[in-house]
Amino acid sequence: MKKKTKVLVSWIVVITVIVGGFTWYSFSMKDSVPADAIARGIKATGATPDSGVTLEAFAACLAEKGATMYGAWWCPHCKEQKAIFGEEAAEKLSYVECAENPQACIDKKVEFYPTWIFADGSLVTGAQGFAALSQKTSCPVPTQVR
Repeated sequence: MKKKTKVLVSWIVVITVIVGGFTWYSFSMKDSVPADAIARGIKATGATPDSGVTLEAFAACLAEKGATMYGAWWCPHCKEQKAIFGEEAAEKLSYVECAENPQACIDKKVEFYPTWIFADGSLVTGAQGFAALSQKTSCPVPTQVR
């Protein structure tokens, strides 16, 4: 193969990988929302905060209602999702670390991080707003936000 042909083929492969990566990323993030919308608890619902509900109570309610977050320590969207709850409230979430327990995530067919799986077996991917989590679990939206 001529040198020019090898260079051309190499460039085509590089461009294909880059375009494929961007395409995959855009489709994998279709359900995620911006951090400021998450903090306000807004995602396609009109849920309003319930006075007196703390982030810790909301996180505990999610766990009690069977909502589990599957994520990975290296995932920036997982870090973002936990950050909106704050450190204390995040500890109350039902959370599975897929990097440490990959079989649990394989068994639940987790393909993207974060993935929320609910008691009814439904799931959503990407960082979720408080209102979306409230809608799936009937937990009252917290008034306290980060």
